[in-house]
Amino acid sequence: MSITYAEMQGYPQGRWQDGEFDGRRQLKVAWSSAASLIASLENTSWPYDDGPNACTPRRADIKPFPGCRQRGSGSVASYDYALVDMYYTTRGPKLHATLQQYITEDISSFSKVFRINAGALYWGDGVQVSQNDSPMVQNHGLRWDISYNRLTSIPSYCLGYVGYVNSNAVTSPTLGRVFAAGTLLYKGAKIRANYSWGKLARYSVTYSFYYWPYGHNKVFRSGSSSLYEYIYSDAAATTLFSPYPATTFYF
Repeated sequence: MSITYAEMQGYPQGRWQDGEFDGRRQLKVAWSSAASLIASLENTSWPYDDGPNACTPRRADIKPFPGCRQRGSGSVASYDYALVDMYYTTRGPKLHATLQQYITEDISSFSKVFRINAGALYWGDGVQVSQNDSPMVQNHGLRWDISYNRLTSIPSYCLGYVGYVNSNAVTSPTLGRVFAAGTLLYKGAKIRANYSWGKLARYSVTYSFYYWPYGHNKVFRSGSSSLYEYIYSDAAATTLFSPYPATTFYF
Protein backbone atom coordinates (compact mmCIF):
# COMPACT_ATOMS: atom_id res chain seq x y z
CA MET A 1 0.00 0.00 0.00
CA SER A 2 1.40 3.38 -1.04
CA ILE A 3 1.50 6.01 1.72
CA THR A 4 1.44 9.68 0.80
CA TYR A 5 3.78 11.91 2.80
CA ALA A 6 5.85 15.06 2.34
CA GLU A 7 9.24 16.28 3.61
CA MET A 8 8.89 19.45 5.66
CA GLN A 9 10.71 22.68 4.81
CA GLY A 10 14.05 22.95 6.59
CA TYR A 11 14.69 19.21 6.31
CA PRO A 12 16.56 16.96 5.85
CA GLN A 13 19.36 17.69 8.30
CA GLY A 14 22.61 15.72 8.45
CA ARG A 15 25.80 15.60 10.49
CA TRP A 16 29.14 13.82 10.11
CA GLN A 17 31.10 13.04 13.29
CA ASP A 18 34.03 10.67 13.88
CA GLY A 19 33.40 8.89 10.60
CA GLU A 20 29.70 8.30 11.34
CA PHE A 21 26.68 10.01 9.81
CA ASP A 22 23.45 11.03 11.57
CA GLY A 23 20.48 12.37 9.65
CA ARG A 24 17.00 13.60 10.47
CA ARG A 25 13.93 13.87 8.30
CA GLN A 26 10.61 15.46 9.24
CA LEU A 27 7.62 14.10 7.37
CA LYS A 28 3.98 15.18 7.17
CA VAL A 29 1.57 12.27 6.90
CA ALA A 30 -2.04 11.47 7.68
CA TRP A 31 -2.44 10.78 11.41
CA SER A 32 -3.92 7.34 10.76
CA SER A 33 -0.94 6.37 8.54
CA ALA A 34 1.92 7.40 10.84
CA ALA A 35 2.70 3.91 12.16
CA SER A 36 2.41 2.41 8.68
CA LEU A 37 4.81 5.02 7.31
CA ILE A 38 7.40 4.14 9.95
CA ALA A 39 7.09 0.44 9.15
CA SER A 40 7.47 1.08 5.41
CA LEU A 41 10.70 3.05 5.92
CA GLU A 42 12.32 0.50 8.23
CA ASN A 43 14.84 -0.97 5.78
CA THR A 44 15.30 2.06 3.57
CA SER A 45 18.51 4.05 3.22
CA TRP A 46 19.14 7.77 3.63
CA PRO A 47 17.73 9.13 0.33
CA TYR A 48 19.97 12.22 0.01
CA ASP A 49 23.47 12.65 -1.39
CA ASP A 50 25.00 14.15 1.77
CA GLY A 51 24.94 10.76 3.58
CA PRO A 52 25.87 7.15 2.76
CA ASN A 53 23.51 4.38 1.71
CA ALA A 54 24.48 2.47 4.87
CA CYS A 55 22.60 5.09 6.91
CA THR A 56 19.26 3.61 7.98
CA PRO A 57 16.43 4.68 10.34
CA ARG A 58 16.82 3.74 14.01
CA ARG A 59 14.28 6.00 15.76
CA ALA A 60 10.98 7.71 14.97
CA ASP A 61 8.97 10.33 16.88
CA ILE A 62 5.28 10.99 16.18
CA LYS A 63 3.43 14.15 17.16
CA PRO A 64 0.36 16.08 15.95
CA PHE A 65 0.91 18.46 13.06
CA PRO A 66 0.88 22.06 14.39
CA GLY A 67 -2.47 23.76 13.96
CA CYS A 68 -4.48 20.56 13.52
CA ARG A 69 -7.65 20.39 15.56
CA GLN A 70 -8.11 17.43 17.82
CA ARG A 71 -10.90 15.29 16.35
CA GLY A 72 -10.97 12.42 18.78
CA SER A 73 -13.72 11.67 21.20
CA GLY A 74 -13.44 10.80 24.87
CA SER A 75 -9.96 9.83 26.04
CA VAL A 76 -8.53 8.97 22.57
CA ALA A 77 -7.13 11.88 20.54
CA SER A 78 -7.15 12.03 16.77
CA TYR A 79 -5.84 14.56 14.24
CA ASP A 80 -5.86 15.10 10.52
CA TYR A 81 -2.06 15.01 10.15
CA ALA A 82 1.04 13.94 12.07
CA LEU A 83 4.66 15.03 12.02
CA VAL A 84 7.06 12.07 12.00
CA ASP A 85 10.68 12.76 12.87
CA MET A 86 12.82 9.99 11.37
CA TYR A 87 16.34 9.65 12.77
CA TYR A 88 18.88 7.87 10.58
CA THR A 89 22.39 6.79 11.54
CA THR A 90 25.32 4.65 10.45
CA ARG A 91 25.98 3.68 14.08
CA GLY A 92 25.10 0.21 15.36
CA PRO A 93 24.15 -2.82 13.22
CA LYS A 94 24.71 -2.28 9.51
CA LEU A 95 22.24 -3.24 6.80
CA HIS A 96 24.04 -5.77 4.60
CA ALA A 97 23.45 -4.67 1.00
CA THR A 98 23.18 -8.21 -0.39
CA LEU A 99 21.55 -10.10 2.47
CA GLN A 100 19.28 -7.18 3.47
CA GLN A 101 19.85 -8.05 7.13
CA TYR A 102 21.13 -5.95 10.03
CA ILE A 103 24.33 -7.75 10.99
CA THR A 104 26.95 -7.27 13.69
CA GLU A 105 30.03 -9.45 14.13
CA ASP A 106 32.53 -9.82 16.97
CA ILE A 107 35.72 -11.84 17.12
CA SER A 108 37.37 -12.38 20.49
CA SER A 109 39.85 -14.86 21.97
CA PHE A 110 39.27 -18.06 23.93
CA SER A 111 41.65 -20.71 25.24
CA LYS A 112 41.56 -24.35 26.21
CA VAL A 113 43.93 -26.21 28.52
CA PHE A 114 44.99 -29.84 28.23
CA ARG A 115 47.77 -32.10 29.52
CA ILE A 116 50.34 -33.38 27.04
CA ASN A 117 50.76 -37.14 26.72
CA ALA A 118 54.06 -37.86 28.46
CA GLY A 119 54.84 -40.90 26.31
CA ALA A 120 57.11 -38.94 23.95
CA LEU A 121 58.73 -36.65 26.55
CA TYR A 122 62.03 -37.09 28.40
CA TRP A 123 64.09 -35.24 31.00
CA GLY A 124 67.59 -34.07 30.22
CA ASP A 125 69.10 -37.17 31.82
CA GLY A 126 67.11 -39.47 29.54
CA VAL A 127 64.46 -40.41 32.10
CA GLN A 128 60.95 -40.52 30.62
CA VAL A 129 58.56 -37.87 31.96
CA SER A 130 55.75 -39.39 34.03
CA GLN A 131 52.15 -38.54 33.18
CA ASN A 132 51.80 -36.68 36.50
CA ASP A 133 54.77 -34.46 35.57
CA SER A 134 53.73 -33.77 31.98
CA PRO A 135 53.02 -30.08 31.36
CA MET A 136 49.65 -28.42 31.02
CA VAL A 137 49.42 -26.51 27.76
CA GLN A 138 47.11 -23.57 27.03
CA ASN A 139 46.20 -23.12 23.39
CA HIS A 140 44.36 -20.09 22.10
CA GLY A 141 41.66 -19.84 19.48
CA LEU A 142 38.95 -17.37 18.51
CA ARG A 143 35.29 -16.94 19.36
CA TRP A 144 33.09 -15.64 16.55
CA ASP A 145 29.70 -14.12 17.35
CA ILE A 146 27.43 -13.09 14.49
CA SER A 147 24.14 -11.31 15.24
CA TYR A 148 21.13 -10.87 12.98
CA ASN A 149 18.94 -7.99 14.13
CA ARG A 150 15.38 -6.86 13.38
CA LEU A 151 14.27 -10.31 12.28
CA THR A 152 10.53 -10.78 11.73
CA SER A 153 10.66 -14.40 12.96
CA ILE A 154 13.02 -16.74 14.83
CA PRO A 155 14.90 -19.07 12.46
CA SER A 156 14.08 -22.69 13.30
CA TYR A 157 17.63 -23.89 12.73
CA CYS A 158 19.22 -21.58 15.34
CA LEU A 159 18.30 -24.01 18.15
CA GLY A 160 19.56 -27.05 16.29
CA TYR A 161 23.06 -28.20 15.35
CA VAL A 162 24.60 -27.22 18.69
CA GLY A 163 27.90 -29.10 18.94
CA TYR A 164 28.28 -29.42 15.15
CA VAL A 165 31.24 -28.25 13.07
CA ASN A 166 31.12 -26.69 9.63
CA SER A 167 31.51 -29.06 6.70
CA ASN A 168 31.99 -26.12 4.34
CA ALA A 169 34.20 -23.04 4.30
CA VAL A 170 32.32 -20.13 5.93
CA THR A 171 32.89 -16.44 5.14
CA SER A 172 31.82 -13.83 7.69
CA PRO A 173 29.54 -11.32 5.92
CA THR A 174 30.97 -8.03 7.26
CA LEU A 175 34.49 -8.86 8.49
CA GLY A 176 35.34 -10.99 5.46
CA ARG A 177 37.11 -13.68 7.52
CA VAL A 178 37.14 -17.13 5.90
CA PHE A 179 36.88 -20.13 8.23
CA ALA A 180 38.02 -23.42 6.73
CA ALA A 181 35.86 -26.54 6.96
CA GLY A 182 35.94 -28.21 10.37
CA THR A 183 37.32 -25.17 12.22
CA LEU A 184 34.03 -23.75 13.56
CA LEU A 185 32.20 -25.39 16.47
CA TYR A 186 28.64 -24.13 16.97
CA LYS A 187 28.01 -23.31 20.65
CA GLY A 188 24.37 -22.21 20.33
CA ALA A 189 22.33 -19.03 19.95
CA LYS A 190 21.13 -16.16 22.11
CA ILE A 191 17.63 -14.98 21.16
CA ARG A 192 16.06 -11.69 22.17
CA ALA A 193 12.55 -10.47 21.41
CA ASN A 194 11.34 -6.87 21.31
CA TYR A 195 8.74 -4.70 19.56
CA SER A 196 9.61 -1.84 17.24
CA TRP A 197 8.74 -0.02 14.06
CA GLY A 198 5.03 0.38 13.90
CA LYS A 199 4.12 -2.27 16.50
CA LEU A 200 5.75 -5.04 14.45
CA ALA A 201 7.51 -7.84 16.34
CA ARG A 202 11.28 -7.98 15.91
CA TYR A 203 13.92 -10.45 17.10
CA SER A 204 17.69 -10.55 17.43
CA VAL A 205 19.60 -13.83 17.16
CA THR A 206 23.30 -14.17 17.98
CA TYR A 207 25.13 -17.31 16.82
CA SER A 208 28.31 -18.24 18.73
CA PHE A 209 31.15 -20.34 17.33
CA TYR A 210 34.57 -21.43 18.56
CA TYR A 211 37.23 -21.23 15.88
CA TRP A 212 40.11 -23.71 16.15
CA PRO A 213 42.56 -23.45 13.23
CA TYR A 214 43.69 -27.10 13.46
CA GLY A 215 40.11 -28.40 13.24
CA HIS A 216 37.88 -29.45 16.13
CA ASN A 217 37.90 -33.12 15.13
CA LYS A 218 41.69 -33.36 15.33
CA VAL A 219 43.51 -34.37 18.51
CA PHE A 220 46.88 -33.22 19.85
CA ARG A 221 49.64 -35.80 19.29
CA SER A 222 52.95 -35.47 21.12
CA GLY A 223 55.90 -35.39 18.75
CA SER A 224 53.79 -34.80 15.63
CA SER A 225 55.11 -32.16 13.22
CA SER A 226 51.55 -31.01 12.56
CA LEU A 227 50.70 -30.99 16.32
CA TYR A 228 47.11 -32.17 15.68
CA GLU A 229 46.01 -35.25 13.77
CA TYR A 230 42.85 -37.23 13.07
CA ILE A 231 42.24 -40.40 15.06
CA TYR A 232 40.54 -43.58 13.84
CA SER A 233 38.32 -46.30 15.23
CA ASP A 234 40.54 -49.07 13.88
CA ALA A 235 44.27 -49.78 13.64
CA ALA A 236 44.13 -49.78 9.83
CA ALA A 237 43.00 -46.12 9.94
CA THR A 238 40.02 -46.75 7.68
CA THR A 239 37.24 -45.41 9.93
CA LEU A 240 37.64 -41.82 11.01
CA PHE A 241 36.58 -41.02 14.57
CA SER A 242 34.90 -37.60 14.70
CA PRO A 243 33.83 -36.31 18.13
CA TYR A 244 31.74 -33.61 16.47
CA PRO A 245 29.31 -34.22 13.58
CA ALA A 246 29.48 -31.89 10.60
CA THR A 247 26.85 -29.89 8.73
CA THR A 248 26.69 -27.02 6.27
CA PHE A 249 26.39 -23.50 7.68
CA TYR A 250 25.33 -20.50 5.59
CA PHE A 251 25.78 -16.85 6.55
